[in-house]
Amino acid sequence: QKEGYDVKEKPKLAPCVEISNLWEYDPKLPMSWFFQMQEVIRQHAAEHIQSPFVKVEPSTGVATIWCRGAQDAMKFAQMMHKSYFMGRKIVAALCRKEKPVSENALKLPTGDLTMHVP
Repeated sequence: QKEGYDVKEKPKLAPCVEISNLWEYDPKLPMSWFFQMQEVIRQHAAEHIQSPFVKVEPSTGVATIWCRGAQDAMKFAQMMHKSYFMGRKIVAALCRKEKPVSENALKLPTGDLTMHVP
């Protein structure tokens, strides 16, 4: 068998919008503040595109919004570019990145289900 490029090893890249210049990093702010900002951005994106996935980088003031398709990403990026967030003009850029796996995803227990009480 020939060795070569394996398409299955390449990470799947999804269309996304990267918005920057959201804030200056302040180490005094609690991490919960950044999680709240992430949720605010997700809710705003959900008003315009279907089921967005948002991740913020607190230290760089950047948020990445993954979209279902490239058209949604283009629409959202066009709307967000040069808009304002907390008084700061933000910059939106289209990109393709690997979507991070949600660490807090529910893991269902496995095994045999019985009505027997131990």
